[in-house]
Amino acid sequence: ELRLEAVSGPSGKLRLSTLHAILTKSPELKRVSIDSNFINDMPQPPPILLSDLTSFRLTYSGYSPRCPSAILGMIRAPNVTHLHIWFYGAHIPETLNILSPRAVERLRQAPNLVISISSESLNLSTEIQPDAPYDPQGATIGLVGYAEWMEVPVRILRDIEATICPLPAVDLTVEHGLQTTEIFNYLKSSRDVGFPLPTLRTIHMKIPPSRNSPYKALVMDLARTRQDVAKVTVQVRKNYADDGKLFQWDAERMDLILLE
Repeated sequence: ELRLEAVSGPSGKLRLSTLHAILTKSPELKRVSIDSNFINDMPQPPPILLSDLTSFRLTYSGYSPRCPSAILGMIRAPNVTHLHIWFYGAHIPETLNILSPRAVERLRQAPNLVISISSESLNLSTEIQPDAPYDPQGATIGLVGYAEWMEVPVRILRDIEATICPLPAVDLTVEHGLQTTEIFNYLKSSRDVGFPLPTLRTIHMKIPPSRNSPYKALVMDLARTRQDVAKVTVQVRKNYADDGKLFQWDAERMDLILLE
C-alpha cells in the first residue's frame, strides 16, 4: 500500500517524476492513495503497469490542470474496481477515462446503477451507500468549487453511457445546484433513438437548505418530457436538523404531490 498525503519538496510541491519513480519501483502495489500538489516536470510520463492495483484514490488541489491528466494517464491498472478521484476548483482533465475494464464489467452486470451528483462530487456505484458515499463499488469524482459551473457532470454522464453498454437500470440522484439545469436539459434532449440514459428508472432531487433557487418548474418539465421514467421524487429540507418534506410526481394530476 502506498499513501502520499500532503507530501512536498523544497518548493512546497512533489515532482511528478518522483511519483513516477516511486510507482515504477512498486509494481506489486494493491492500494494507492495520493493527496498532494505536484510540479509537472513530466508532461507525458511513460505508462506504468500496476497489475495488482485494486484501489486508487487521487485528491488534487493544485492549479495545473495537466497534472491530474498526467497522473491518470501514466497509470495502467486493469484490475482497479474502487476509484476515488477528487479535483478542487475547475481543474478537471479534458478526459476522465478512469473506469477500468473490471470496474466497467462489474457495473454492467449489476441489476442497477446508482449515480449521485452534487456540487461537490459524483458517485457511481452499484448500490446506494448513504453511510459510506466515498467508497462506492465504482468511482467517485469530486467536483468542488467552480467545477459545478462547467459541463463536467453532463460530460461524465455521456461517458458513463458510452462506456457501460448495455446500461443496467439507472437510479439518479441530483442535489439542486448550479449544475441542475444543464443535467436536466441533457436528460430531456432528443436523439435519433430515444433519450440519453434510456434505462433511467428513477430520479430523486434533493433541495438542501442552502439552495433557494426555483426547482419545481425544472422537475415538472423533466417529468413531463421523460414519461419513460417510472418515479420522480423531490426532497425539500428547510434545515439540516430534519429530513424535510418528500414530494412525488403524479402523472395523472401532472403535479408534485406531498407524501405523508
